[in-house]
Amino acid sequence: MLKQNDIVKLRFFNHQISYKKFTSSKDLVNWMGAIQAQDFAMAKLAIGLRIKNSTEEKINSSFNKFEILRTHLLRPTWHIVSSDDIYWLLNLTAPRLKQLLKHRLRNLEITRSILNKSFKFMEKNLEGNKSLNRNKINELFKEAKIKTNENRASHILMNAELNGIICSGLTENNDTTYALLEERVSKKNILTKEESFAKLATKYFQSHSPATIEDFAWWSGLTKKEAQTAVNLIKTDFLIENINGTEFILHRYSEVKKAEKKILFIPAYDEFIISYKDRSAILSYDQHSRVINQNGLFRAVLIMGNKAIGIWKKKSSKDKIEIIINLFEEQPQLLKLKIKKEAEKLSSFWQKDTSVKLN
Repeated sequence: MLKQNDIVKLRFFNHQISYKKFTSSKDLVNWMGAIQAQDFAMAKLAIGLRIKNSTEEKINSSFNKFEILRTHLLRPTWHIVSSDDIYWLLNLTAPRLKQLLKHRLRNLEITRSILNKSFKFMEKNLEGNKSLNRNKINELFKEAKIKTNENRASHILMNAELNGIICSGLTENNDTTYALLEERVSKKNILTKEESFAKLATKYFQSHSPATIEDFAWWSGLTKKEAQTAVNLIKTDFLIENINGTEFILHRYSEVKKAEKKILFIPAYDEFIISYKDRSAILSYDQHSRVINQNGLFRAVLIMGNKAIGIWKKKSSKDKIEIIINLFEEQPQLLKLKIKKEAEKLSSFWQKDTSVKLN
């Protein structure tokens, strides 16, 4: 019988945070299904947190080999996905997202004709395995008399991603670039809708459980009915646990590890927090508004054991990174020293000198 405090321990295990079995970014992303990634630097740290001896340089290399890609799918926001999964994930989730975005396109006066013109223009300028950053694409749009003001460029590019025209290109000083998807990933893994439902549910619950149907629907962008259909397809592979009157779906091979007072720097928008509709397992009511503001900004979280104890952010310069920590409440001096030492270890991931400011 599981207890409330087992939820966080099990999630640490399945998220590959307390137990790391993968050595490559692609294998980790394959396991997770998708990793939310509007903050690109933090999303790379989210991958690094789950792989032994990982560095930002190694993860950039995986992007440059097009083993993993950054694009819009699931919910209308950035995600990192495996090249093995991108086509079936787009086929499953893009139609609904394009429907949801239609109203905004009408308001911006972006017609089907303008989208088609933009798509052909991108295909022409990106063909030959080219990668162009957003500023360069905007310049080319303007030359072609395609309006980019009032956030039109963002919606044109997002629709190009959802239509399978473009995806992330070569990393360029951590800047966002775009490339043609079919040139970068020529092998198309196409599944039926039923197969896609089952695969998406399997990936989510193997890597995020214990979780509820509502959590899965929130993360995937599926309707509640579709989420239930997906879960019904894989229910023999999972267990159902009732915790305080709520049904949680649990991966059969999950393990409850002995609680450790380990200090963890969880990145902003990390799957460990953002991928659940109900985040009360890790955030108290008072902490929630300090971590997630009214505009939907998710801050990076400092965790000790199975409890959130603060938030943090990083400031980067050419040769140095500063970690700024704000604790939720006063902590003993010895613990503060341990927190600083753990923060300094992040320098090995970024391969830069790291200083720490603890408030």
